[in-house]
Amino acid sequence: MAKTAESIVARAKALVGQSRNQVGCAGAHAWCAHFVSNVLRYIGIDDLYDLSCTSMQAKMAKSPKWSEPEDNPKPGDILFFDWDHIIEERPLDHVGVVEKFDASTGTITYINGNGSSSYYVTRQTININNSTISYWMRYVGDDVKTPEKPIESTVTDKKAIKYCTVELEVLSKGCESPSVETLQNLLVDLGYDIDVDGNFWTETEAAVKKFQDVSKLTVDGVVGAKTWKALIEAE
Repeated sequence: MAKTAESIVARAKALVGQSRNQVGCAGAHAWCAHFVSNVLRYIGIDDLYDLSCTSMQAKMAKSPKWSEPEDNPKPGDILFFDWDHIIEERPLDHVGVVEKFDASTGTITYINGNGSSSYYVTRQTININNSTISYWMRYVGDDVKTPEKPIESTVTDKKAIKYCTVELEVLSKGCESPSVETLQNLLVDLGYDIDVDGNFWTETEAAVKKFQDVSKLTVDGVVGAKTWKALIEAE
């Protein structure tokens, strides 16, 4: 197993049994993609942070550091699910980290947030032939030396993209919570130079106001539904 894949599995395993708040995914939103984003960011993969499964997979598909393998899942692969197989704009419904694959039984063991528990990180198993599995993506960046240019690719050959609804708490100056860390991560991904510490103080408020201004939102420094939506879609 490549070094990065080992790190992905090790980090995911370390979080099994912890609550969504403990792993930095506080809020009322579906947090499976958020959990995987935090796992990847923890080990140094910073360019995939997303709260949407479909958007995350689209970023992987565009990156030379990720591939959609045709062989069986391996530890560290990112496993994507489509529960209903409805043709919609964002078809992917769930995502988790592959811990292991038993070729003799065809069983995938994976670790996920918002899976068998809506509040805790859990370990689950599923047969590789289960129709809800869409595909798995594999980090190959350890083998990429000097990529000439990003691979131009989209998920349109699979299914189109859909906007999801995400509910997070309203934030303003003085708040201290994991949701503030989520806000700060999104701002950092958009190029704002702020600390990610979970504290909504002057620096974060200034970044929020600047984002609201360029996004043609009310510039009040309060992160409500419209500002959350703009931040996520800007990703």
